[in-house]
Amino acid sequence: MNEIHHAAAALARYRAGDVQGAASSCEVALDADPNRAGALDFLGAIRRQQGRREEALQLAKRAAAAKPDSSLFLFNLGDCYRALGRLEEAIDAYTRSLRLAEMPQTFRALGIAYARLGRFDDAICAFQRSIQLQPEAIAAYKHLLACLIKTRRWSEAGELCRKAAAIAPMDPTFHAAMGDLHLRARSPAKAAECFRKAVRLQPGKARTLVGLAVALNRLGKWPEAAGQN
Repeated sequence: MNEIHHAAAALARYRAGDVQGAASSCEVALDADPNRAGALDFLGAIRRQQGRREEALQLAKRAAAAKPDSSLFLFNLGDCYRALGRLEEAIDAYTRSLRLAEMPQTFRALGIAYARLGRFDDAICAFQRSIQLQPEAIAAYKHLLACLIKTRRWSEAGELCRKAAAIAPMDPTFHAAMGDLHLRARSPAKAAECFRKAVRLQPGKARTLVGLAVALNRLGKWPEAAGQN
């Protein structure tokens, strides 16, 4: 069986839910050729899914070494480092991947690594670039919002919330965040409106209910505020 057949067998087994069978197909391919980059990468992804992170890292390293011009394999290597908390090495792998191909998910992963190191300005730049490349992917907006709030960039956070809420109006995250920002700006009526939208979309979330209660209390609507607790 050649490499293509081994790869097809591994993928078919994985899609059928036979994760161990998929791993076995990869191992058979690697017995025939230990430097098959695709098999190394796929097996590494399986090991990471199984929680065998150190093994996954070694496989990802071998895949990236076997095919150094693959942005995907470098991206997966970065993910392995990030899963182990080795953030500087993750950043290096993501940066190398981006030199080969600028992909929105790579910028997003890079931003997450920067943010975990407290490098929020670098994280913001990475998330912004991810959004430029994939404006409809809401995950990057959430990460960017967290960084903007962390760095107290309130005006930019508000603008981002409005943009994200227009793209994903059924996501309560941005309505609740806008409520917090209105509270900070001493606009309780607008805050209450935003919190109500968030509560309708996600009833029972404690943090949002507390925000709504605070806004109503500031408006003097004490009975309604008490009902949110």
